[in-house]
Parts: sequence; structure tokens; C-alpha cells
Amino acid sequence: MIPTFIFDNCRFTKKLIMSNLIQCNICQKWNTNKQSLLIHLGFCRQRHAAQQDDGNHMLHEHNPIQSSYNQGDHLNPFAVYDDLDLSISDDSVDNNSRNNMDNGYSSWEDFNPNGDDDVQVDVGGDCKTHGQCSTAVSKLQIRLNNVINMHKAPLRLYDDVVNLFNDYISSNNFSKHAKLRTRKSFIKQIEETHPSIKSLRPVLRQVALHDGTMATVPVFDSQAMIMDILSNSDIMKQENFADGYDIFTGDVDESHPSNKNYGEIHTGDEWIPARDKFCRSDSDDMPVSIVIFGDKSHTDLHGALALTPVIFTLTMFNQRCRNDPKFWRVLGYLPNLGHGKNKSNKTPTVNKIQEEHNCLLYVFESIRIIHRNGGFRANVLGKDVNVKI
Repeated sequence: MIPTFIFDNCRFTKKLIMSNLIQCNICQKWNTNKQSLLIHLGFCRQRHAAQQDDGNHMLHEHNPIQSSYNQGDHLNPFAVYDDLDLSISDDSVDNNSRNNMDNGYSSWEDFNPNGDDDVQVDVGGDCKTHGQCSTAVSKLQIRLNNVINMHKAPLRLYDDVVNLFNDYISSNNFSKHAKLRTRKSFIKQIEETHPSIKSLRPVLRQVALHDGTMATVPVFDSQAMIMDILSNSDIMKQENFADGYDIFTGDVDESHPSNKNYGEIHTGDEWIPARDKFCRSDSDDMPVSIVIFGDKSHTDLHGALALTPVIFTLTMFNQRCRNDPKFWRVLGYLPNLGHGKNKSNKTPTVNKIQEEHNCLLYVFESIRIIHRNGGFRANVLGKDVNVKI
């Protein structure tokens, strides 16, 4: 069988047809023609003989997905080449050609180094390797595609996962003996090696509803979330702060052109009075005001899998940064309190609102604790301050 590979590249107007490719039945490498295959078999026979033990073939086990299986061919894999003309002498090929031909192509990527998806393969059924065209890599990709489809994930996730693993496999730190952990096991390992990130883990709080049922509210510690921002060197940069604003004292530069008009939050009329109320001028208090946002979102078609994320950012950042998701952190998630109740939900409005506020009570609890304690000590950009919310 001679597989035909048609490379269709938009930069070229004609097609290059390689119709003389032959695959070695022993090591699965591709050779450009019969001559290179015969030269390659000389080396392959030596490697095969070194792997033999009392006539038992130990180099390759039988592939269970192979359509047909001949035990004689398994013990003597060179039997499939008995029909080839072995009269070609070694003198007809120089040493450079011998070396080049023995290299062969071990995978589809060798034929398609650019990763073009437009390359087409035409493999007929009269294959001397019994139509065996599947490899471990092919089976892995089939299983990966099946897992992604089973979880109804975006199709682009397939390419992202493939690129991620290709980068790891080609890296210098790749180890074929390393085993990937499950998600929970990996997170636990990271927490053990980096204890400081344990505070970023949410706490599940139970809220009693009016009908006696319980609702689970994931709540994050606001102090840990705020420090995750203030200690992030990629975020805490001068170009990210609002113009004409001192992040440590909350002072506003009235002479700055950006502060001549209403724009950033500190340009409002109530900013200075609020700062003076909670922060003393003779202390190291650092005013850190926050913007809180929440909106219900659903991940399914009918809205059953819905929740309301409550997120926040700091007012010290300019408008460009406040529009960037990486400057926001999560305080908690309000569950779908109407789940299992159809559109004719007869729950009184007062109960609906009260249950939502009961959930918000736990979400904002850590902020109230910080305020009652008079703030918390922190080191921001190398300066020791008392963060006031």
C-alpha cells in the first residue's frame, strides 16, 4: 500500500503529490521509496535481532485494534517484505543517502511540520500492514475529543489542550515518568507547598430559607482578596493608578488636569469627606475604597444553572484598569434561590428579598469585620500601612 499525501498550501498554486511513501512494519517509520526502505530494513533487522529472545518477538506486541493478525508475521515481522526486490546493492547508494534514508518519518507531524489542517491523506485498503494506521497518539486524541464532547465544552478547548501538552512535551523539563494529579489532589498539593494561598479558598456557608430548606453560599475572605490585589506586582503599577491620586494617603492633586472635571471616583465631592471620616491624617492609614458589582448569570439554556457572582475592584485604579477582569476579585456567589420553582412561583416577594439579603449577609461579613477592627496591617509596595476599607 502506498499512502498518498496531498499538501494544499494557499501560498502555492500547484499540489505536490508524494506517492512513493512506504511504511516500515517494524518501527512504523515512513520511507520515501522502496530503495530507502530496503536500506532502512538492514538497520531495522539488526535492532530486531538484538531484541529477540529464543525466537520470541519482544519489540512490538500485537495491536488489539489491528483488523487481522498472523502469528507468523508477529514472530517474523519481516515476512511482509518477502515480495520486495532485494537485489538492490549497497553500492548503488552513497553513504550520505544511506544515512538520510534510514532516518525516515516516524509520524504524521514529520510530513506536516507546519501543522496545516488542509493536508489530506488518502490511504487505500490494500495495505501490507493489514490496514493498521492507528497509533497511541491517535487513540489519545480520539479520547480527548470524546471527553470534550461529552462535557459539552467549546470545541476550541481541544486545540488549547493539545497546544498545552505539546509545549510541555517539547520542553526541557518533560519527564515521561511524571504522573498528573487529579484536580483536588493537585490543589491540595499546592496548598501544602504554598500555605499562604489557603486563605483564597472559599468557605461554604449554609443559609436557611423560609420553607425550611438550606442554600449553600460560597464566601471568600475579603482581606485575602484585597491583599491578592495589593501584593500583585503585575497590577500595582504606577500606570494603572488614577491620575492625580495618592494611593497611600488618598490625597487629590487639584492642579492635575484629570481632576478638573468629574471622572475618576476620587474626583467626586464626597471623596475627601469620606476619607477624613475613616482615616486619620496623623497615622499610616491607607484608604482602600471598593466598587462592588453583582449580576445574575446562567450557564445553561433554560437558566436552571444560575448564580449571582458578587465581585469587587479598588477605586485607586483608573477606568482602563477597572474595565479589565484581572483587576476584579470575587466576594461570593449567590445561588439560584428559585431553582426547582417554575415561573408561577408563588413565594411572597418579601420572602424572596429577605432570603437574598440573608445570603448577602454572609458575603459581606468579612468586610464588616475589617471595618470593625479598624483595618488590617499590610505591606504595600514596600511600605507598611494600615489598610482601611
